[in-house]
Amino acid sequence: MGENRKGHFLQPGPYDAHHPFPHQGQSLYEQKVYLDALDSFTHACELQPQSTLYRMRSLLLLFSPASIACLAAMNRFNDCLQMVNEEVELEKNNADLFVLRARLFEYFGKASCCFCNVQEALALDPDHVEACLLLKKMTKEAERSKDCAVSLAIKGNLKGALLKINRAINYNPLDEKYFLFRGTLLRRLKDFSAAIDDYLKAVELCRADEASEVRSEAEKQVLLSYNDFAVHCYFKGCYEEAVLLLNKAIKGEKNEFGLYINRGDCFLKLGQLNFAMADYQQALELRPLDPKLRRRIAWLSNETGLQDFRGNFVCVFRQYLQAETHFSSAVDNDPWEVKYYLNRAKTRVFLQEFLGAKEDMISALLLNPNKEEVRVLMGNLFPGESAESLLNSKVGDLTKALLDRKLKSFPGGKALQRPLKSAGSEPLINVYVQIEDQNSETSLAKEKEEVSEEKKLQKKLSECQQKSHQPCV
Repeated sequence: MGENRKGHFLQPGPYDAHHPFPHQGQSLYEQKVYLDALDSFTHACELQPQSTLYRMRSLLLLFSPASIACLAAMNRFNDCLQMVNEEVELEKNNADLFVLRARLFEYFGKASCCFCNVQEALALDPDHVEACLLLKKMTKEAERSKDCAVSLAIKGNLKGALLKINRAINYNPLDEKYFLFRGTLLRRLKDFSAAIDDYLKAVELCRADEASEVRSEAEKQVLLSYNDFAVHCYFKGCYEEAVLLLNKAIKGEKNEFGLYINRGDCFLKLGQLNFAMADYQQALELRPLDPKLRRRIAWLSNETGLQDFRGNFVCVFRQYLQAETHFSSAVDNDPWEVKYYLNRAKTRVFLQEFLGAKEDMISALLLNPNKEEVRVLMGNLFPGESAESLLNSKVGDLTKALLDRKLKSFPGGKALQRPLKSAGSEPLINVYVQIEDQNSETSLAKEKEEVSEEKKLQKKLSECQQKSHQPCV
């Protein structure tokens, strides 16, 4: 309030002739003995509780910076605020009181409370001069803090930047750009829950403007934060929580294939292979030529085939038939991986499809003739035949032509040339999702397990050949 308003309230009133406290308070005020003056006006208020004049004099003394400093030094801030709050309750339509309380909060560093009271004052009187000036001052201070936050963030001081943008939001909590920026900082600091809250707040603040760039960016960042949070949970072993977060991300963005890969990886860790395969297939529909995704599907198909192959089914024929289907899917999605052909060859022997088994062995020889497992299994399935004789046979020529065509048609493939890294040794990393699959380690463990079971399989193969009364060539 201005000096004129102060002078008006400090003029003698109708009750001054009957009570000494107003005159005493006025005299003490002029002598700048603010606490004693405050006590005098407070006593006057107690004697004349219906008098607005004495209450306003007391409030004006509270508004004096000197008296506020004295009260603060005496830890009487609650007394100050209580008196102002009481007046606000009595006169809720008085914009001056909200400005008075705003300045009181400003003095004590309560910027957010100050801003709220300024907004209340402007809602009552949009042209209130002091409220407008105070609002302008606060928005200017908020922008200055935001600029400092940006500068610190560029230098890599994210925590310092967070402190500055917090201050900016306290001074102006209605600027959606501040919440968008803070959400980005929190996301980089891996405080994903808080980041999501800030992005949603930014969306809420510009909800009326559907074309807002800030709103569009905030909605996008919410989905990315869900995904990053899910990745974080994945590496912490919280796979169920990661699935829930990815469900939210997929609900908002159904055409991002990386989200399906991520959720499939989580289902894989939970042992839910069918759900994992469904997500991988959905991702494949969105990006059918992605070689890493195809290798992922191949790996999972092989694992499912191994489970069927080793399972205890009532119908053994059906057991091996399902295993062969899965191994064929693995071969189709990654025709470079030798072990998929070997697994299918073993299964086909049990199904007495010896020609198909021979084709798989020839394919394995063409892809990696030096692999020990290939030569051992070839000796068991086709005793008495050399690798050269198989490769130079008519079946070998036909198999080579079919394999050559398959490898050429595979995305990024070349005829009978191995890629630099095999699917089993390459980490399954998606650029968008940043989940690093651990299938490579699992594959190594599975291969060791397969080696330990090789003798059992060789025995089964021999029994199968004897029962069939057919040569395996």
